[in-house]
Amino acid sequence: MQASDRSASHLNIASMYEGLGNLQAAEAAYQTALQVEPRAVGARANLAALYEREIEMAQQRGIQRAQGGDRAGAEQEMAAVAHLPEIVARLRTEELALQERDLMLAPHMSAVLERTGLIRYTVGWRKEAESALLTASLLEPRNPLYLYH
Repeated sequence: MQASDRSASHLNIASMYEGLGNLQAAEAAYQTALQVEPRAVGARANLAALYEREIEMAQQRGIQRAQGGDRAGAEQEMAAVAHLPEIVARLRTEELALQERDLMLAPHMSAVLERTGLIRYTVGWRKEAESALLTASLLEPRNPLYLYH
């Protein structure tokens, strides 16, 4: 927490909490990262991914409960995360806008192009994602990560 005034510190802490399986603490750390540096990229995408995992886990628990004959429990599982898809969509859209801003500032940086491509992909902009990822790999053809994406 030496650099607690920076979003990256809270992103690292959130990642550690996720690794430990403490999703509530991870969510709180992502929220803090957003408060500390609201115009920084990263926290929204990671928080959206966390919420998507929570939705998947709730669906799995709901299926298990339904198969066990607990229909009310299954409905409770789904109701608990019913609000999250809307939040995920908003977070992804906000993250894309910030990333597009960064791309305007550094259009020839492979790392920025790669991240832009990945974010575009998550919001369904497949052709635009391909363009950014291809450009990143053309700028740094020996970077296997860009080729992979």
